[in-house]
Amino acid sequence: MKILPLLILACIGSASLLFPGCTSFEEGTFEGLPQKVIILSFPTEASVYINGVATGITPMEIKLARKLTHEVRLEKKGYNPAVKYFSPVPNEKADNFIRFGLERDLGFYVDLEPGTMETEMISGLVPVSTGADPFKRFAQRALAADEKLESNEITPMEHKVIIEQIIKFFLDPTSTGSDPFERMAQRALAADEKLESGEITPMEHKVIIEQIINFFHHQQ
Repeated sequence: MKILPLLILACIGSASLLFPGCTSFEEGTFEGLPQKVIILSFPTEASVYINGVATGITPMEIKLARKLTHEVRLEKKGYNPAVKYFSPVPNEKADNFIRFGLERDLGFYVDLEPGTMETEMISGLVPVSTGADPFKRFAQRALAADEKLESNEITPMEHKVIIEQIIKFFLDPTSTGSDPFERMAQRALAADEKLESGEITPMEHKVIIEQIINFFHHQQ
């Protein structure tokens, strides 16, 4: 009569030997075999919340249970929060003709994807609408980005990405290159490249952007 309980204990003991430290029984939840994943963001040093729990800042590595879907929320001052997910998907071992129940319970037949999560956070300077005067609204957002750059709130690289995000929002995807706004965008990005390479200072960049905006705005 005591053989069955002994067999169960033996199986549990074997599992702990095969996967030391990999299983967790907390509050009745079996988490299974963990997987190391990487969370990256641009800009860096974004706060990471996994399944609602504050976990650290980017860039970071963490081990997560393979069997579960994990919500990852990134937050950083000046940027809109970003939400993404690690999800379990069948791996090459899932094609095995014979599967063992213990391995299935541990999550042996799935991997979390993506293994490396890379997120470009959208600046809060990107508007939600173009408004009646897109040039004016673009100018306001671009100059606000310049002010953040000048005050060292953001780096030249962050500034360049923010300007690209703003331009992408306003730019007509059907444009063929004759659109004045597209030509203005090209000039603005060229100025950003000079700023990033150190050819011009943040103050010079701000003046150049103002000159570019005024020139194209007056052509409308």
